[in-house]
Amino acid sequence: MWETSGRLLRLLELLQTHEAWTALDVSERLGVTTRTVRRDMSRLRDLGYPIVTNFGSGGGYLLEPGAAVPPVLLNADEAVAALLALRAAQYRQPAENDLLRSASEKLVQTLPGRIDTTLRALDRHSGFHSLAGAMGPAEDILDITVLIRLARACRERRRVEVNYLDPSLTRINRRIEPLRLAHVGHYWYLIAYCLDRREWALLRVDRLHNVRITEASSFPRHPPAQDLDDYIRVRVGPDSFRYNIRVRVYAEVQCVWPWVRSPRVRVQEEPEGSCVIQAGVENLTAVARWLLLLDAEVEVLEPPGLADAFRALAERALRAAETPDIREVGARRRPG
Repeated sequence: MWETSGRLLRLLELLQTHEAWTALDVSERLGVTTRTVRRDMSRLRDLGYPIVTNFGSGGGYLLEPGAAVPPVLLNADEAVAALLALRAAQYRQPAENDLLRSASEKLVQTLPGRIDTTLRALDRHSGFHSLAGAMGPAEDILDITVLIRLARACRERRRVEVNYLDPSLTRINRRIEPLRLAHVGHYWYLIAYCLDRREWALLRVDRLHNVRITEASSFPRHPPAQDLDDYIRVRVGPDSFRYNIRVRVYAEVQCVWPWVRSPRVRVQEEPEGSCVIQAGVENLTAVARWLLLLDAEVEVLEPPGLADAFRALAERALRAAETPDIREVGARRRPG
């Protein structure tokens, strides 16, 4: 019975890859006969999984969406990524906390010990903070395995060797002692003691490559601050981003502030119902789009590139407004 149950789980994992599997392919993967495969498919259907059979070239068994949500199999990295997403959603959507917490608890209860240890390391050595959350998307993709290794190094107090891509896009070999991770705005950051510079550093995790945990233990040092989360919030200010923008918005502060949604973006009230926003951003085009959502007059103070971004958006909007009716264009191009 246990052998059959294990085989069904392996079969279900194959079907969740969104590919059509022939009985022969499955039999070779699982080391069973095609007759056993057909019998196992029937068992999964009886359990409520919507498995269909497509005949012909390229056909096979396929798992389709059903009326209910059946159990889903996740590998280790997928489970960690899903829980990180749920945790981030709990921070950003407090109104849905009960549902998100329930989903997280159900997922955690099914995890094997080694994954649960990784998540405990992330819980203990990381935090979520807001910083210009509405000001454009992150431009770099984070490797989840790097985050897992750094969380493990924080937990085990181990030294790490990495290649760090600094803001000038120069790769630097560094030996560090990781202390704490934090998610701020769109990015993950790491507080670590840099052995080569002999000082504490705040590093962007997406700029860390070839992360290797060594056997050497971290030296017991005084942390850079008593409140590490506050230390990160202060350090990750406007100056740490690619662009530092200043714009004057001709609207009351109380109308602008809900759109900013960050304690680290500076909003200075001015006379006659205007205010100045100062913030660090990674993408000028994204922040230009965001500022247009304020539905108020905006004056660019710096940098000049932000005015260029507004100009490019205006030209694109003008071209869209002047485009002839697509049916007329098609009629002119149609021969005869």
